[in-house]
Amino acid sequence: GDFNRPNLRFEVIKTQRAEEKESSLTDLLSEANGSAIVYTSTRNEARGVFEWLARRGFSVGLYHAGLETAQRTQTQRDFHLDRLRIMVATVAFGMGIDKPDIRRVIHYNIPGSLESYYQEAGRAGRDGQPATCTLLYSQSDVRIQRFFIEQAYPEPEQVFRLYALLREAHPTTRSVDDLATASQMRGIGVNAALQMLYEQGWVAVTPDGKYRVTQPTLERPAVDFHPFLQRKARDDARLKTMLTYTDGARCRRVHLLRYFGQTFAPPCQNCDVCASHEVGVAIGVQSPETARATAESDRVARLMLQAVADLGGRLGQRAIRDVLLGSHRKQIVEWKLDRAEAYGQLRSYGRPRITGWIEELVSRRLLHVTAEEYPKLRITDAGRQALENDSRIALSGFAESAVSGSAGQQDAERSPTAHEAPGVDPTLHERLRRWRAQKARELSLPAYGVLHNAVLEEIARRRPSTLGELAGFRGVGARKIEQFGKEIIELVQGSPLSPNPNAAAASPEVRSSAMSPALGSAIEPSAAAPSPPDLPLQIELFRQGGPEPDHAALLSLLQNAGALRTTEIVSAMHTLAALGIPQAIPPLLKILDSPNGNLVIYAAEALGELGSREAIPKLMGLVEDLRPGVRRAAVRALGRLRAQEAMERFKRVVAEDESDAVRLAAQAALMRMAGTSQAAGATHV
Repeated sequence: GDFNRPNLRFEVIKTQRAEEKESSLTDLLSEANGSAIVYTSTRNEARGVFEWLARRGFSVGLYHAGLETAQRTQTQRDFHLDRLRIMVATVAFGMGIDKPDIRRVIHYNIPGSLESYYQEAGRAGRDGQPATCTLLYSQSDVRIQRFFIEQAYPEPEQVFRLYALLREAHPTTRSVDDLATASQMRGIGVNAALQMLYEQGWVAVTPDGKYRVTQPTLERPAVDFHPFLQRKARDDARLKTMLTYTDGARCRRVHLLRYFGQTFAPPCQNCDVCASHEVGVAIGVQSPETARATAESDRVARLMLQAVADLGGRLGQRAIRDVLLGSHRKQIVEWKLDRAEAYGQLRSYGRPRITGWIEELVSRRLLHVTAEEYPKLRITDAGRQALENDSRIALSGFAESAVSGSAGQQDAERSPTAHEAPGVDPTLHERLRRWRAQKARELSLPAYGVLHNAVLEEIARRRPSTLGELAGFRGVGARKIEQFGKEIIELVQGSPLSPNPNAAAASPEVRSSAMSPALGSAIEPSAAAPSPPDLPLQIELFRQGGPEPDHAALLSLLQNAGALRTTEIVSAMHTLAALGIPQAIPPLLKILDSPNGNLVIYAAEALGELGSREAIPKLMGLVEDLRPGVRRAAVRALGRLRAQEAMERFKRVVAEDESDAVRLAAQAALMRMAGTSQAAGATHV
């Protein structure tokens, strides 16, 4: 059938705080005429929204499965007869709804799937007249859905705990509430576990809805968790698809209809995304009426765009803002973001203005907020084009001249552009730009992927004469030095000083004193920091599909494992394993002897991924380790290595190990090796 409902308008409103969501809800319901449904994820949320609206004088009813049947029936009748204009409800409200003139359906929380969303939203406008379907989206709602999924699929040890409780109670039966209390699990998890045990015949249900074991003498059933895990993976995928719907990059109708296997050519002319394109907001070159393209607006916008591009789309808006502000927040320092090129570059403007400018660039589609549980800020194609283009980028709050605005803003507006900045050699700067453009073409990279504008400007100002001096520049790490260092120094040496007195390069003494302590320390050897300062960024960019990080620096981290934080070593191990670097095997073998259990776990997994058969003897020993996590990692690595000599040990683990996780890992390893043996046998037939 045709899933398209042309009379329905779809929109998503993103909110950060509860107050914003409440305000948006009251605004929407104040504007709307006719009946409306507000769907919430939980009964508590439904009651809270109902009370909020009732206090503000709205004609509103409440409906959820926890209410008495008579109350639900009366509320539903009042809504159908237009005695109530608004119904706040959970998903319990909807089956059999035949009210044709519902003008608006609002989802106060994000549903777990597009199927649920479209079914509930589709209760609007059944009379064929225009109606609106609004999703109020906030990040905290996603955590609720994640919680529902986690609760619906309990861990194996929880399933076995419930089975043990039923077995201990035999022949007495137990209700879901009894088991929830005894196991200290939530009802949704207890129901899910019992359903799985019931489907596989390990428990039975009595006529009064209670449970008992079917084989009282069986201490531990051989539960097959694979169907369970497959269902969980499907629910995870459905939630992810629902999250992508909130992304403003594609027509909402196209997204919905494609999910149901139906094609549709945008624009639909009836969703918020198509409407924003129609008025030109999404083109990227347009901007609010208050925005002006000045030298300073261009500098600020480029700094923000380049910061997002530099950091590979792995950070959210708050982290990007804090980098630009030069925040000393713990997370910023731990991730070494205080060494990023953009760090502290906009601290003079303050948090509110930077936040507003980021949102402005998002609204103009130069930046994009991803649709996921923890949204990330990424640069768009339009944003990359803006960086490549020499045209000034407008931002609100910048005056066209120094006449208007505060004294501080006037000073900022009078500040020169990159081409005019004091001390910048214009001849060298232009040669560097041409060289960068050529390199970008050769490497199929955007220009900023070679070097950023700010780096070119700094090179043209300070004129480094050695690779050591160049290494002190922000944004020029070991990999950049290796790739481009020699050519840059040759360009500098081959470019005579400009006769322009304003462009005279600073003396070596000035260059030295101008370097901040952070920059100066970046080229000082240190046993505690053997890697280049941008190595964490290199690793993250590689994970995002970028170039490979510095192999030597990664190996150096492993060799200095005792002097560094566990998180740094683990990150290096993951990356070296993903790259398949065999030189990592010797230091990884040494780490297996470490007293740090976390390091041992990740080293074992890395050795398995690298296919290191020389690790098998040590891994066999670790199967007997006292730490369950270490035993599990060793079993997984041996399974990955198809270590046939470990099969008997795996069988003993399955029968005797006290940890469910270790036993399951051993079962999986045995299945993997059995599959390998069968495949090998088939090739000889």
